[in-house]
Amino acid sequence: MQAIRAKYIFENYIPQIGVTPLPQLLAALFGDVAAFFKVERVGYARLEADRSAIQREVQFHLSTRKCDTAGLPKLYAKEYPGYFAEILRPPSVVISHDVMRDERLKDFWEGYFMPLKITSRLDVPVNRAGQFYGLICHEHTGAKRRWSDEEVNAASSFAHIVALAVETDQRQRLEKELHVSLLREQELVAMKTNFTSLVSHEFRTPLGVIVSSADILEAYADRLRPEQRNGHLHDIRYAAQQMTGLMEEVLLLGKVDSGKMECRRETLDVADFCQHMVDEQLSATNHKRPVELKLTGVSGAAQGDTGLLRRIFGNLISNAVKYSPAGRKVAFRVRREGDDAVFEIEDQGIGIDPADHAQLFTAFHRGANVGHIHGTGLGLAIVKRCVTLHGGTITFTSAPGQGTSFTVQLPMFASVPRLLPPGGGKRRKKKA
Repeated sequence: MQAIRAKYIFENYIPQIGVTPLPQLLAALFGDVAAFFKVERVGYARLEADRSAIQREVQFHLSTRKCDTAGLPKLYAKEYPGYFAEILRPPSVVISHDVMRDERLKDFWEGYFMPLKITSRLDVPVNRAGQFYGLICHEHTGAKRRWSDEEVNAASSFAHIVALAVETDQRQRLEKELHVSLLREQELVAMKTNFTSLVSHEFRTPLGVIVSSADILEAYADRLRPEQRNGHLHDIRYAAQQMTGLMEEVLLLGKVDSGKMECRRETLDVADFCQHMVDEQLSATNHKRPVELKLTGVSGAAQGDTGLLRRIFGNLISNAVKYSPAGRKVAFRVRREGDDAVFEIEDQGIGIDPADHAQLFTAFHRGANVGHIHGTGLGLAIVKRCVTLHGGTITFTSAPGQGTSFTVQLPMFASVPRLLPPGGGKRRKKKA
């Protein structure tokens, strides 16, 4: 009957390898093994690479039907020399019918076996690719028992399951890491390609203007009227400013991504700050696109990094204005929710195609429907990173032709700012 039961356990768990998560598989397996051998504890201990210690990683208790996977002890070779000499010598099997008379295990007598009332022990190796990798430990309490050859063979077959499960789990982890690395590499390649395309496109026009105006001034300066000369100088200055702005955005993004930028909070008035951002935008556009500011409950001192805040809302408001038809208003609503300031920027512009939602905060990515509207694809990437640095979240709703609404939530009224919660840049579903 024991052989049939052992075969059943083996055949039941082999198909679960690579399918059931390793901790769950080992917990269930050790539960069945403990019941099969009628032992109080069954555990898995991994041998350290330098063979100086073994670390208990899983231990099942039959009496409580509980499985521990954390806080388990590490055993060092220098403290248990007799035991380590035995397990490090092939075949690495420790069969002890009476642990309190076993000289190999005397270092365990007082501090381990006696308090836990362990009387018999069976340890079998977990071997991978012919190398000793760890142990399955079976600890019996109650009357001493004699381990039969059939039980030792069964324990060894169960150890094969553990070896296959551990090896498969590590291979799957490695494959996942490689997959993530590959995706990251593909993103970097795409980013470099987009950057090259951006630079060649965005620099070509202002460079053309600079070269053209400089050539005209060089060849015909004495024939041009003062206002014509000033016009070409203005064109050169404006084109240079465009190129400078682009490079500043690229450098800023690199600074944030390299961890060289911090959130430096200072006391500020949210209402005054928001009004100043609106005034700046209205002045830049000669009031052609109105921005309506609504403030609710944000009076009084708050804490924030004005540099990060200017990057966030300067980009969001200017985008809302840029992608909206002339005369269409942009709503800028600000309210307080507990310790947070909530900022909503809503426009009635071209909206964002669903295909672009996933990459909205990716550097150098621009929406498919932007047409000939000028842009670098860096603004929202910078916004997202600045929001994260400020400990907040940003969400959006959008659909083509229906406008876009961004919501930024920042901890600005708390005495001790909270940490960034999980999912700092989620996309909310567009309401019908």
